[in-house]
This record gives sequence, C-alpha cells and structure tokens, in this order.
Amino acid sequence: MRSINLSSFSIGFLMCGLVTIIQSWIHFERFVMSLDGLRLESSKFAKGLEKNESFQKTRNNSQGNLLLDVVSSSRNLSSFRTFLSRSDSFKQHFANILEGCSDICNTTIVGKNGIFFQQLTKNVNCSALWQNAAIDQSRPIGPAPEVPPEFKNFFDYNGRVRMRRWSGGLLNQQYSGGKAKSPVWKQDQIDMWADECGKGTLNGNYGLSATRSVYEGLLKMNSLQGGHVLVLGSEIPWIEACILRAGARHVTTIEYGVIVSEHPRVSTMTPHDARNAYLSEKLPVFDAIVSFSSLEHSGLGRYGDQLNPWGDLQAVARAWCLCKKGGQMLMGVPEAKQDGIEWNAHRVYGPVMFPHLTANWVQVWRGAPDFQRPYVFQKDAV
Repeated sequence: MRSINLSSFSIGFLMCGLVTIIQSWIHFERFVMSLDGLRLESSKFAKGLEKNESFQKTRNNSQGNLLLDVVSSSRNLSSFRTFLSRSDSFKQHFANILEGCSDICNTTIVGKNGIFFQQLTKNVNCSALWQNAAIDQSRPIGPAPEVPPEFKNFFDYNGRVRMRRWSGGLLNQQYSGGKAKSPVWKQDQIDMWADECGKGTLNGNYGLSATRSVYEGLLKMNSLQGGHVLVLGSEIPWIEACILRAGARHVTTIEYGVIVSEHPRVSTMTPHDARNAYLSEKLPVFDAIVSFSSLEHSGLGRYGDQLNPWGDLQAVARAWCLCKKGGQMLMGVPEAKQDGIEWNAHRVYGPVMFPHLTANWVQVWRGAPDFQRPYVFQKDAV
C-alpha cells in the first residue's frame, strides 16, 4: 500500500511540476497583457526588462505602445531581442516616433462594422502628436532603405499584411528636406486646370477617370464650400485646382519638398513648417481635408522621410486634429481585397489597414471601384 501511495504521490507531483513548467513557458512567450496597464505576466523576463535602461526609456516615451505591439501582436520575442541589441541612436529613433502616439499606433484595436469596412474609435492626443518632431524628420541622404528585420512586424501588422519588394525595385526620391518635384506652382496653370477639372477634361496625375471621380467626391463635401481646405501631399497642383473649382475659398498643401505657390488662393508648407505653425498657434482649423495617392507612402523612406511603421496613421490623426467638428475628408489610397506593402513604393489598403488609417472618421461615400477610388469621411465628436 505504501508503495502504491508513494507512486501516486510522485506522479501527481511530477504532473503538477510539468503543468507549472508549461504554464511558465506560455507566459514567457506570450506575455499576456491588459490594455490598461500593459501588465507583464512573465515575472522572470519582466525583471530583466525593468533593468534595461533602453527599454525603460522607450516604454516611457511611447506610453507603452512599443510593448503592446511587440508582445501583444508579435507572439514571439525575436523582434524585441533584436531591437534591444541595436545601437542607441536606432532605439532612440524608435522611441521618438512613438512619442505621444498612444492608441493611434496600436494596431490591435478592433471596432464595429461601418458602411464599407470596420469603423475604429481611438483616443488621440493632438498636442503630443503635433509636438513630435521625429515624425517630420528626413532621413540622411543615401541609398533607398531596406526594412530593418525588427521593424517588419510593425509594418506588416504582425504578418496580417503581405509584404514584398516592389517589382520596380527600391525607390529613392529624396524630396523631404529639399525642393519638391514641381517647386513652383504658377497661377495661370492652376486656373487653367481648375477650368478643365470642371469640364471633365483634366487628366491630372492619374488619368481622366480618376480625376473625374475625385471631383465627384469633392462636390459631395458640404464642408468644402467656401472653406479652407488642407491637402496632404501633392507633387503638382491638379487636385488643388479641382478643390478651388469645387468651391473652396483657399487651399493649403503640406508636402515633403519646398514649393513656392504663385496663386493667391493656394498656400504650401513642409511638415516641419506645419508643426512649427501648430506649436505657435498659427495653424488654422480647416473646414475639410483632402489627400489622394499620398498617405500610402508615409514612413516608407521613398521620398526621403524616416522609416516609420505608423507614419500614415500619424499623418491622418494629425489631420483629424486640424479639422473642425463636422468637417469632411476626401481620401484616395491604393485599395485591394488583401492588404499589402510593395516595399518601398506604397501600401495597399484592405480590411486590416484601412480601418486603422481612417480611425475616428465616419464613412460617408465612396466612388466607383478603382485602384485608388476616393472615399469621403466626416469628423464627429469622439
């Protein structure tokens, strides 16, 4: 009897030990976390992180979003271990671009069904986003950037977004910090294009059909009429011309490169200029926002900007901060049923990325199916 009892006790003890080991390993690998406290349930690894000065600085600067994305999304530690081994300048850059991003950079948030795709609501710290100079920095002059391995999970939403090299190879058009592709915008050119846009004969940058579809969307924006419109990204002023024709009073364009506008109703500024204007309270509240074929490039380094997995999300969130309540936004980005990144040309938005790009904007209208069909959104109170 004693022999049997001893064996039973030993087996039970071993089973309990095995279960404990398995549970500890699962906690170690997955770091089960709560969104409000970002609580680490792996005490062994947590103590190691608490002693790491670089991690602590990044964690504090990013308000926990680094930990949220790496651990809650990645399901493994390889990216984070690689991150910790990188140079201090790289880790500082990572911490800086996350400063004040809060929910905007949290790509694990889910929402509810919208008219066209999922509708997300996120908390936005407008002041912190606009104070962050790292978002607007240019990268050093040099070759087109590859994807750092430890950034891949952030760019591809932890494998939910297909990522591959663009068929045309890496692109390196370093406008950021220098002159734009078209550095001078002539008044007579803009006025002529405005007339052509109204007649439906303007090709714009993307052909006759795309320009007509954009103009149709602009005419549906009540907040544009007689208003001040902000444009995010524009190489040549075809869309500014259409906005004026659609009834706007004035257009201000933010573009990577420096542009001189000779049109009295069109102003231009770089992201750096826009941030300084915001901080000095000289940047107005806009009646409407327009962006077509621009946001998909943000943070990919193609135009001389710093690599930033959340560059597109931060740009739209900043625009949301500048738009009046009830104001509208027209947006056109590459769209497909499956999300993708054609490195480093552009992102292609689908059911994974599109909801995060348009967080806090209410879906109103969309144009006919096209690779970059325009959508109209409206800003409501959040």
